[in-house]
Amino acid sequence: AEHADHDRFNRFWRGVPQLEFIGRGNLYSDLCGEKLSEAFVRQAMQAVDSRLPEQALLQGVAGRPSYYRLLVPAVLAGQAQLAEQLDAALAASPQYAYARRIGQLGRLRLEAVDNLQAHAAAYQRPGQKFATRKTPLLLPPAE
Repeated sequence: AEHADHDRFNRFWRGVPQLEFIGRGNLYSDLCGEKLSEAFVRQAMQAVDSRLPEQALLQGVAGRPSYYRLLVPAVLAGQAQLAEQLDAALAASPQYAYARRIGQLGRLRLEAVDNLQAHAAAYQRPGQKFATRKTPLLLPPAE
């Protein structure tokens, strides 16, 4: 995943500053040709539930088949419909829909994560300072 142009402060959530992604949308994920941009993922999340862009991350998982997981805090973990609805929203991308239809991508899964920021930090480039890290919505793939 590549860096985007910049972020801007949006608001506080539970005492943590929330940053809003601003830029060309050049952060993307591509497990098998679906090439999802962060801007598209943000739009899909917003359409499903306005809380998702601030409280969730999307991460591809390489496998057979590969799939995406929606990482959410425990407070949203019981809402399995979020994964189903986001999977449908991402299918607005013809490449994503095709990969799902032919079985290259499995269904999107919901997964609770205790600390989303710490999980995201594990996927940041080495050498980035924690204070200057942004947490993107779209994380590099996990193996």
